[in-house]
Amino acid sequence: LVYIGETLECDESKYVHYSKEAADLGHQSAQHMLGISYKECSNEKEKTLHYTTLAASQGDLNACGMLGHYFSSAVCGLT
Repeated sequence: LVYIGETLECDESKYVHYSKEAADLGHQSAQHMLGISYKECSNEKEKTLHYTTLAASQGDLNACGMLGHYFSSAVCGLT
């Protein structure tokens, strides 16, 4: 990661910490991205559904589409 000419070390734990903080405060994009992160990186189904549903309930169209996909494909145990 480069920031104004300096190379920064990537810290996933900080990414998750600050994303979760923003998501829990109601930030729609953070909720959506955190849902994606939980699905792709840790396969934590409950957290994936929780944050994706929060984003969808605020009108995030991509999150709505993801939930539809989860139901149609039985992803995360949904049927």
